Amino acid sequence: MSHLAQDYPLEIQLSTHSVPHVQGSMNPARAMTGPEHGMEYQHPGPRASTKNVTSPKQSGTRATVAVSSLKSSSTDGLSDKSLKKSTSPWPNVPEGNPSDTPSKFRTLQLQLVTIVASLALLAFVITYVQATYDAERSSQQGLPLSGLLKTKASTIISILRTSQGLLAMITHIAIDGTFTLLHWNGMALPQGLPYPTVLSLSPSTSAWGVFGIIRSGVPSLPTKGLAALRLSLPAFVWISGLVLFSGVGRFNGSLVDPFKAFLHTLRPGYPYTTVPYNYLASAYTLVVNPLIATVAEPKGCAAEPCISYLLSGGLTTVIPWVPRDHTDYSLVRVKHAPSIQADFTGPLAKNISFHDDDCDIFGQNDVLIGIRLCLKMNPSDSSLLMAGMFACPRGIAQGACAVGKPAPNITTQVSFHSLQASFVSSRKNYTITSIVDTTEATPILDLELPAYREALRWLLNYTDANIPPPTSIAQSFWNSQKQLSDPSTWGILEQNFQSILVFPFWLFNAHNWGNTQIKENETISTLPPEFYTEASLVEPYDKLRVDKGMFSLFLTLQIVAILFVSGAVGWVWMSDSPARKPSSFPLFDIVFRAQVQGEGVGKCPSDISDSAIISGLKDTRVEAA
Repeated sequence: MSHLAQDYPLEIQLSTHSVPHVQGSMNPARAMTGPEHGMEYQHPGPRASTKNVTSPKQSGTRATVAVSSLKSSSTDGLSDKSLKKSTSPWPNVPEGNPSDTPSKFRTLQLQLVTIVASLALLAFVITYVQATYDAERSSQQGLPLSGLLKTKASTIISILRTSQGLLAMITHIAIDGTFTLLHWNGMALPQGLPYPTVLSLSPSTSAWGVFGIIRSGVPSLPTKGLAALRLSLPAFVWISGLVLFSGVGRFNGSLVDPFKAFLHTLRPGYPYTTVPYNYLASAYTLVVNPLIATVAEPKGCAAEPCISYLLSGGLTTVIPWVPRDHTDYSLVRVKHAPSIQADFTGPLAKNISFHDDDCDIFGQNDVLIGIRLCLKMNPSDSSLLMAGMFACPRGIAQGACAVGKPAPNITTQVSFHSLQASFVSSRKNYTITSIVDTTEATPILDLELPAYREALRWLLNYTDANIPPPTSIAQSFWNSQKQLSDPSTWGILEQNFQSILVFPFWLFNAHNWGNTQIKENETISTLPPEFYTEASLVEPYDKLRVDKGMFSLFLTLQIVAILFVSGAVGWVWMSDSPARKPSSFPLFDIVFRAQVQGEGVGKCPSDISDSAIISGLKDTRVEAA
């Protein structure tokens, strides 16, 4: 049996006062105090034996021991059995060799599982979010809803939040594992990785340490890019978790006189104008009547403050009437009903005045109750109607409003728009519950102002209708002079005035009783085509409407994270070098399974700064052992 395969000269300084002998295997990089009988060393090279060496001195502070050679075989009385003993704490784990390297599938199986799980959960979230869009689309098209589309909003929220939480957790695990995978397989490259790159990829590096690598001028640009990904990808996942629910037509002035004449025929020889009570009651609160009107987003207010009302007519204008059967369906949905929208602003500027020919006076000489209504088009904008209601404190004197000072008044400016609206109303009380959609609004520029004024004269002239003054519409304004003196106290009076101004549009259009050809529960051949529409019985379902912009952001952030994990797995899979599988303990891997080559790895002071560490390790590389 040969004796010496290779010599390993080594000089070691011992700080013990007396060392009787040194025995065992030796590692030139480490010296560990062994049992009380001496020192034990281990060398990473071939198994070797040493000769007993006795210190020439028994006293003093230091003793030098020089070992001239290490034998590669059993000699000098050491048996083969003693050489087989290992100082490793894992005696049952065989030493690895290239042929024992785990397959790439075994190495990457955790990442592959997390990718599949992330994609499955992402598809699950997309399915439920898309179901909310599909439910709305099917509802608009009048199609029946499937079981998934009927899922209630509360259930959707619970499912989406749970799925989104699981997706964020799994994606975060995948990202964390991917950086560890890149960390370890990068060190397995022929030249290993620069130490700053190892620090930027290491899961044991804190977020502040990664940020320090980014802002430092020492690391290379790729190292900074990886560090930026270390910070940004978990943030993407976190942010994505946060980010993850009929008809009223245009005013037709030609209908006013025929309608007044028709009412007069109901009682021939009656000396007064006929104004049915239901119209007086409707006109007073028209814009706040939930059977007819809804508050809407303004279409084009000329100034602020602005309030807008959409008059679709609701089910009160539907012919034929809603059937009584199918009681399980509590709502009626009407599609694309002709509608009018009125945008109100006010009060008018103080420098705007009305002339006598712009105004009509309602009252009589021997009665105190009197009002003055003034209307004119805005000279600078033909789509704007300026209106004012003035109270006459002293009544009417010689056909004029008797005032001794500026009359209490309420003024406004209104623009009318023609459009179509789809709405949903209750079958039980006809209340409009929602506006589904509207078409583009078209401003009405050709208001027939003379006929419009005539319609309001018929409504407000209580003397011609022989209506007692205390029960007339004029009484409510005349009796509220104190409130009219300040716009902040107009309150319900403002809504009353707005209702009066939209009244001609509601009554005198082709599809209301202002058209004398309209028949009860029966369509007529002369009705314009736009009034023929569709209605359907529906049942309400609460659905979560997910903001499309935020949902797109959620998808983008999640897909970026999944693509990064998939790209890293692909790189390891396509790499020519064997895949290295890290353990679950990164500190163990870097201490016992890595080799550090280069300068800057010596002992450092305890108060060293992060920047000093990065600078000192710039030329140091780390390789997988």
